[in-house]
Amino acid sequence: MEQAYLDVRRARGTDASAFRHLAAATGLMTEEEAQGFAADVDSGQDGEALWACACLDGAVVGTAYVAREPFSDDVWNLLFLAVDPAMQGRGTGSSLVHWIEEELGGIATALVVDTSGQDAFAATRSFYVKLGYREVGSIPDYYGAGDSKVTFWRTLL
Repeated sequence: MEQAYLDVRRARGTDASAFRHLAAATGLMTEEEAQGFAADVDSGQDGEALWACACLDGAVVGTAYVAREPFSDDVWNLLFLAVDPAMQGRGTGSSLVHWIEEELGGIATALVVDTSGQDAFAATRSFYVKLGYREVGSIPDYYGAGDSKVTFWRTLL
């Protein structure tokens, strides 16, 4: 039996529909939010932002978006990471994060990740810790009452 091949690459405009699907399938965004967010795929490759996608035998199964933090010393923020629910736990998310870290090598001093402090995001927070990210703070009620923003940090240089 032939092994499936996971390829991580820069996204193209033709990947936008797959990104909308992933955002909705993972419950990270509503269909409307995903539509607007994915519209930036082509423009998000300008040196200030980067879209990446993970493809399994040509089909997009994961996506990530990072952008330079304004007014920082070359700190970038991982603003979006989504993996097809059927592919979660198989290294797709890790592959995307590692690819982004490599792409930002020599450009970014650090990568920041923000996520929810709700119990439903415990696995997400654990994921970043396993990848070597350090929890550096939280802001109570940031996303809403009882939903804190938890920030993770990893130095890249």
